[in-house]
Amino acid sequence: MTLLEFFNLVLPSEGIYCLATRSSTNGKWYNESFRSVAKLAEACARIAHTKDVWYGTATYKHEKQYDAKHDTNRFHRTMANVDKLKALRLDIDVGKPDTYANAKEAVMALYKFVEATALPLPYVVSSGYGLHVYWALTQAITLEEWLPMANKLRALCIGKELLVDSTTTIDATRVLRPVGAFNFKRDTKRPVRCVAEGVITSAQAIDAILTKAAEPYTEYLKLSRNLGKYDARFAIPDANIDPVLLKMLQTSDEIIEDAKRFAEPIIKGCQQVREAGRQSEPTWHRMISLMKYCENYEEFIHQLSAIDERYDSGVTQDKIDSTQMMPVTCSEFNSLRPDVCQSCQHWQVISTPLQLGIKTIDIPVKVEYTPPPPPIELPKETMFDVPNMVPSETRYISLEGWKHNSFEVRESGIFKKVPNRDGDEKLVKVCKHVLTPLQERYDANRDLTSLWVIGEDKTDTSMLVEVPNRLYHESSQLVAFFAAKGVQWEDKTGSKSFSEYIRAVTSDARDKGLLMNIPAYNRLGWGDNYEFVLGDKVIMPDGTILDYPNMPLGGLEKEVRAVGDLQAWVSAANTLYADPKDARAALIFLHAFSSPLMHFFRDAEATLTFVVGESGVGKSTIAKVMHSVWMAPPNFAKGAGDKNSSTGATMNSLFRSASVLHNLPFYIDEATLWDTGDVKSYVFDITSGREKSRLTDSIRQRDAGEWHTQAIATANESLCDKLMVVENGDATAQLYRVIEFNLQGVSTGPVHERAIHTMLANYGVAGVQYARFLVKNAASGRLQQVLDANVQKYVEEFSFTQPERYWRAWAVSILTGMELSRAAGLHNIPAQTIVEEVKTVIQEQRQRLKDFEESKTTWFAHMYNSIRENTLIVADMPDIHANGRTIKGAVYTPTREILARVNTSTGIIEVSKKAINNWCGRHGVNKAAFYKEVMKHTSPEDEIQFVRDVNVIFGYGVAGMDSTTARIPCLRVQMKPEDLEETIAIPTTTDTE
Repeated sequence: MTLLEFFNLVLPSEGIYCLATRSSTNGKWYNESFRSVAKLAEACARIAHTKDVWYGTATYKHEKQYDAKHDTNRFHRTMANVDKLKALRLDIDVGKPDTYANAKEAVMALYKFVEATALPLPYVVSSGYGLHVYWALTQAITLEEWLPMANKLRALCIGKELLVDSTTTIDATRVLRPVGAFNFKRDTKRPVRCVAEGVITSAQAIDAILTKAAEPYTEYLKLSRNLGKYDARFAIPDANIDPVLLKMLQTSDEIIEDAKRFAEPIIKGCQQVREAGRQSEPTWHRMISLMKYCENYEEFIHQLSAIDERYDSGVTQDKIDSTQMMPVTCSEFNSLRPDVCQSCQHWQVISTPLQLGIKTIDIPVKVEYTPPPPPIELPKETMFDVPNMVPSETRYISLEGWKHNSFEVRESGIFKKVPNRDGDEKLVKVCKHVLTPLQERYDANRDLTSLWVIGEDKTDTSMLVEVPNRLYHESSQLVAFFAAKGVQWEDKTGSKSFSEYIRAVTSDARDKGLLMNIPAYNRLGWGDNYEFVLGDKVIMPDGTILDYPNMPLGGLEKEVRAVGDLQAWVSAANTLYADPKDARAALIFLHAFSSPLMHFFRDAEATLTFVVGESGVGKSTIAKVMHSVWMAPPNFAKGAGDKNSSTGATMNSLFRSASVLHNLPFYIDEATLWDTGDVKSYVFDITSGREKSRLTDSIRQRDAGEWHTQAIATANESLCDKLMVVENGDATAQLYRVIEFNLQGVSTGPVHERAIHTMLANYGVAGVQYARFLVKNAASGRLQQVLDANVQKYVEEFSFTQPERYWRAWAVSILTGMELSRAAGLHNIPAQTIVEEVKTVIQEQRQRLKDFEESKTTWFAHMYNSIRENTLIVADMPDIHANGRTIKGAVYTPTREILARVNTSTGIIEVSKKAINNWCGRHGVNKAAFYKEVMKHTSPEDEIQFVRDVNVIFGYGVAGMDSTTARIPCLRVQMKPEDLEETIAIPTTTDTE
């Protein structure tokens, strides 16, 4: 796309156009006007290769206007001068805080947004360090038509969580980089180019789509002087407004007593008041009735009136003196100019603009601090960073003493302020409950919700209520929702006032920055910014622990918590696992610390450790001790994956739990009864780190859960043995994904029993300590450095290959987790002992795989020798021919069913597939793997060379034998005749006697 084509696409065909440049020294903007698109493109192309250049995204009314400040005529790139626009647009940054990590991520989010909103495909421009997105229109539209559409698009982006520069979306005067220019940021020269073409759409069509899609997000519609019914004469600030009035409006907020009303916040907050001077007499009169209740009202009324050419100071003063009426209400203003009030953020929240004149007392936030646990002894020398052990923080809003324009909260309940005829207020009780917001967050479906506390007790989780924010726009639904939670109102009007209170508190708390827009963590472990989620606590990189109650963690938020004494837990852990003879038990235990490190491995999503041992050796006990690092010792549902299990533990339910645990270890108890036909699928699903997509009850595709962790399964029988006899395919790929070892037993006795009891009683405390070290070292980059160094170290020491990537990830995470947890002071397990034990386990995996591969090379010989007494042995008879064919003579004829035929002259062996299948079944060999193993031997150098599948009549062409038997499906292979007897035992007469 050329520069001129781009301008013709996004700019009106006529008007005054703007080109903008910027000083490299002081950052000052320079705007230049042009009368045609061609002239704009020409000027832009002339300088685009040497400096940054921008274009105005609108056309303007006037090429020159008088500038009183500089006493000259010049071009003004202001909202008041904007004429028409021909595109809606978004500005998406990448690589900055609170933006997308890269352009690919931004593009994926954009197209997901387009699909979800049913918007037409946009034109996408790469600006060098971000994206500019355009919905080009078929015809140019006025600013008055464009602004409401842009406002809906902005609200839609916020509601759908598309990370954009919201200001750009609704700023008609914004300049952007054109296609064909270059971005010279950071001493680079990156081209600005169109990377995706879209669909040109009519303004009517796209407005209809935006109106429908933005309906659930009207709370995000930006209320501005320039939105709704627009009149450029009343833009603030603007040269058309008297400088004295402008100065008044710029007066900083001050503490205002309850008895006083101040004009500044009313003028700032009410468009009707700002514009009343130029409106009809009824609107102007009602403005006067309102302002008379404010301090210094005469000065403000005169300034608001003087902006109109009809202004007469005497007439205005007479009107002020004669006006004796109640302050105008929002409903009265709305009846005069409804297009203004109904787009106001205060609409149906306040009853009169006079309420804006009271300075709202800020909502106070109380912070409760929980001191960190007593320090434990840490190693004097460590390769890791030591985190700050700061107090934990629990924050909550307290509405006691809070005074709003419309509401007041007291111990006895919520009260609404209702104006009297004399301008004073009385308090009318709305309800006896106090409702306090805690947080705003996005739930698992990416919908915005708010967490509220009903009552006075901020710590009682039974009083927590999560409210979908979409209910805020439907008063009846909002009231019904809280009524179902037990909220009661004083009278019939109380329910309406209650919904106004909910919206007012939410709006005020948002304005004060008290309601953090946070993701509703629906999984444990790592967040997006190196924070670590443990139940209703989030450990931050700076060491603080924040309280995030009522997170949607499937009930695990009640289990993953810290109870007890850390020092007692550490002492017990050293009792159990400091002895080198318990190294294998310690290896299982260390999965608690290695599992979160799987987050940093991208070529192995999850690993599966399979522990084999007789019942009673302590497998489940070690698993409970391992879980005590993070949570209350669980009662494991036995037999997950067993089709005949009576516990209800299915693999699907296990995978849902795994997706919530996410970076914490998950355990499968009693995997002995896994069906042989399912083990291949189970191994693949567990180690792929993602559950299969399934439909919900409403026939919608449910998001598949993911995990990056280590799974541990225990059983009385080998999983690998089952893998090697699965019915479909070779087991080699699955064997590379499994780490299996035997557990013979663990140390026992009263001391060990007390240690186990101590660890299970003091659960979760070690996880908090370890998570502090995790987030500190992850955020500083130290953890990644250690992992990278250990990968290189152990790849060299253990000689890992690419197919062994799951073993490599398991070994490196185990050994790194051991180092980090030792640095956190959580145990004194001998490091070298664990290194040697890991090395032994890896050697066991390799030997098992080697034995499996070698066994496959002898399958055919073993199979044939099992049926050699059912083999017809023939040899060519060169002197006898029939129809050009060589007649074969029988060397050995079996007395039982013929299952194979061997020609000793040619070395050709033909074996019944029925016999092969029976042998595979008896010996637990995968049939497909058997045929695959034979078929891959196809060169003359192979001892046994595959020829093809054939249908054979065993007696055909053999002298003296009946050739009328049916054709039998066989496998034909070729051997060297001289090697035949050495490889395959040829039966003799003696063998059958």
